[in-house]
Amino acid sequence: MDINQQIRAGGQQAHVTMGCGLLHHSVSMKVVVLNQTSTPTQDTVQVQLDERTDSCSEPPQLPHAVIINQTHQELFAVDSEVMYQCEDGYTTEQGESMISVVCISGSWTEGPTCKQSDNGLRPVANCGNYPYVPQSTVVSSRMALKYSCPAPYELMGPETVVCNSDGSWSDLPMCKAPGQCVVDPDTHPSGLFVRADLDSRYAIVPEGQMLYFRCTAIASPPFARAVKCRNGILTVARSCCPHHLIVRDICW
Repeated sequence: MDINQQIRAGGQQAHVTMGCGLLHHSVSMKVVVLNQTSTPTQDTVQVQLDERTDSCSEPPQLPHAVIINQTHQELFAVDSEVMYQCEDGYTTEQGESMISVVCISGSWTEGPTCKQSDNGLRPVANCGNYPYVPQSTVVSSRMALKYSCPAPYELMGPETVVCNSDGSWSDLPMCKAPGQCVVDPDTHPSGLFVRADLDSRYAIVPEGQMLYFRCTAIASPPFARAVKCRNGILTVARSCCPHHLIVRDICW
C-alpha cells in the first residue's frame, strides 16, 4: 500500500485497520471526513501513513568497497542484509574480500574495513587461469597456489605462487625428472647469458646434452655460452665463444 491512500467511509467517522507491508506500520485509526460529497455513503478522506521506525535508509558508503547484487532503493526493511565487495588489492583484516551490514532497529551495523592487502597481493582469482606446470599438482587457497611434484620428480623453485598487484603471477616452479639439469638464471651472475633465451622461468638440459645461450656482453659476431648436463650436474662454460670453438670444447 502507498503511504498516501484514499479511503471511503459510510459516515463521518470509521475505524479501519490496514496492513502496510514491511516498510510501514499496520495501523488502526479513526477516519475523519475531510470532504463530504452529496452521497453520505461515499465520503472520501486522505490518510497519511508513517514509515516504520525500524526500517533503514540507504546503506553507508564503505571505503574501498562497493555494494554488489543490490538495486537502488531508499528504504530497507529490518533485518535486510547488504553485501559489499572490497576493491582489488584490498581485504578485511581476516583476509576476506566480501563484507556485509544488516539493518537493525533503524540503523545499519558497522561492517569491517577493507584494507590494502599485504604487499599489495591480490586474491588468486584476480589473475585468471592457474599457471600450468607440467607434471605438477596444485592446491589453491584464496591468496596463493601451492605446487607439488609426484615421485620421482623433484620440485625446483618456489613452492608457493601468488597473484601480484599488477595481475601477473609470481615466479613458477617446475618438476625436474631424475637425471635432468635445470638452468636457473638466479643462480648465475647477471650478464652470464641472455635470460630472454629461456622459454620460461627455467630451462631443462637433458642428461648428456648441451644447450647454448647468447652472451649479453657480446652482440656481434654471435658468441654463445654453453651449458651441459652430466650425471645430473649442470656445467656452465667459463667463456663466451663462437660456436665452432664451443663444439671443440675449447671454451670450457
